[in-house]
Amino acid sequence: MSDPILAPEKSSVKVRFACPSEYKSHFSASHCLLSISVGQPKHEGKKLLATLSKVNKYFGKCTLMLADSLQRYNLKVTCPALNWDELHNTAKNAGDAWLLRNAEALKTLKIPYEIIRWDAWLAHPKFNENRKLIDILYDENKEFRIGAFNTVKSFIERMAKTDQSVDCLNVLKYGLEYIKEESAVYILMASAGYDYVVYPSKIIPSFDIIYKHLVEPYFANKLKWVELKLE
Repeated sequence: MSDPILAPEKSSVKVRFACPSEYKSHFSASHCLLSISVGQPKHEGKKLLATLSKVNKYFGKCTLMLADSLQRYNLKVTCPALNWDELHNTAKNAGDAWLLRNAEALKTLKIPYEIIRWDAWLAHPKFNENRKLIDILYDENKEFRIGAFNTVKSFIERMAKTDQSVDCLNVLKYGLEYIKEESAVYILMASAGYDYVVYPSKIIPSFDIIYKHLVEPYFANKLKWVELKLE
């Protein structure tokens, strides 16, 4: 008898793409970037399998981006006593565990695919240049600055519902660093030639601004955002 967790076609999880209809007509010949937030329930179990099944059916090629070491900023909030090397190792170990835990699920992908981990982006020769560019954008572009602040503010509000002792200033500090690093990598993703980003959430305001100012003018028809709706 087959294990039901490895039978996504029978899953009770419903998955649909929330994006402009014209995007979908190009899916079959495109290369999507499926972004994985390590530790998020939407990227585990039946929801992950349903997502992989949907990607397998519609896209021509897929890169799974494991955003593991990026989580060191979140860990700094919950484990402030750890130094940055310890935080990095902890986050990377969580990525290792995710790959091991979901190895069988990944075998259900039949289209060509590859896995890229966050450290590969940090080692990219243009990462530091892009990170400086994001710092300049944050200082000079009010819309980007407000968008980043509001994203972290929403995160703080969600945390406060379950933890009244949350250090809001620390969350703001490391949350903004998280967004800045993620934004620098977002530009690298465009230069790598991915057609679509697939993620179970709407594009955050800061990404939307980067797309309009730093992606769309230079990387035409690349890195279009496709929101996954999981029900």
